[in-house]
Amino acid sequence: MKIEELDLDDKFIESIENGEEMGLSYAAACPLLNYHTLGLHKSNVQIFAGFSGTGKTSFCVSSYVMSILDQGEKITIIANEMNKRAWQHMFMATILSHKLGYYGLPRKKQKMGNLKQEQREMLQKAVEYYEKHYKGRIKFAKIYDYSINDVKRIMRRMAKQGFGYMLYDTFKAEDASSNNVTGELIEASKQLLQVAEKDDICVIITMQLAIYMENTRYLTASCLSNAKAVKEIVSELVLTRPLWDDEFPGGKFDVKPYRFKKDSSGKYTNIKEEIQLDTNKKYRLFFLNKTRNDEGDTVLLYQFDGAWNKWIELGYCTPKHQRTSERT
Repeated sequence: MKIEELDLDDKFIESIENGEEMGLSYAAACPLLNYHTLGLHKSNVQIFAGFSGTGKTSFCVSSYVMSILDQGEKITIIANEMNKRAWQHMFMATILSHKLGYYGLPRKKQKMGNLKQEQREMLQKAVEYYEKHYKGRIKFAKIYDYSINDVKRIMRRMAKQGFGYMLYDTFKAEDASSNNVTGELIEASKQLLQVAEKDDICVIITMQLAIYMENTRYLTASCLSNAKAVKEIVSELVLTRPLWDDEFPGGKFDVKPYRFKKDSSGKYTNIKEEIQLDTNKKYRLFFLNKTRNDEGDTVLLYQFDGAWNKWIELGYCTPKHQRTSERT
């Protein structure tokens, strides 16, 4: 416990002038989402949630993890589902596409083998890029249950070694059969926040959305599996789902995607322009349900290609609030 004066003094003014409330920027990957959340914040916990198979982990690697590494920081990945080899394939695809601009070796082909000479050469270039820019700044911890005590021990240990960012994939109740799953998740999230604050680290956790909520058009904290009250503890909550067929422009539930035009100097104006979508491509809706740095209830639209772990932030959209009994 710490009790002190809450003064508006010169030190506080100086912190404002220095922009000390800004987190680590991931604007290079997601300028709009970064703008609304003001980056990744230490001493805080944030959630990125989605239904199974929607690309939660892929997005975290592409946008959060790569931004952390590109700015010289260290990150520890704690995983209880995907093994080390799966993460290696994801990082390889991300470096090939994001850093080397090469799309000739998707994740599936990596696993199949029997590579061409060009593909082998690009693999070697990706390894060289990794060793030059990232080596020694990514740690991977595989755990085989959902014990929050194990997670806390790893975070504290790595924080002492200078790792200021943690990605926990996936946050679930330690005992899914318990009669108090919700209480356990809330308590576990509180413990993670305590670690984040005491060790001054940023904790990013991925979560599953409840299966029975898959037909929900507008995602909120109520879609979190057994843990909607966790929202009250975290600083940011982002939820994602695929864009449905009837939500494309002209559909019954058109989400009306748009972006703001830029002026001649490159600054955004208040003029909206419609975004044209391709029915042959995959899209994801991001619901910014909570942020302590801006207004919530913002919905963003992304294009997603899982083969190369490529995410493109397109703009905003306005999905309907109806439940999917009306889904076509």
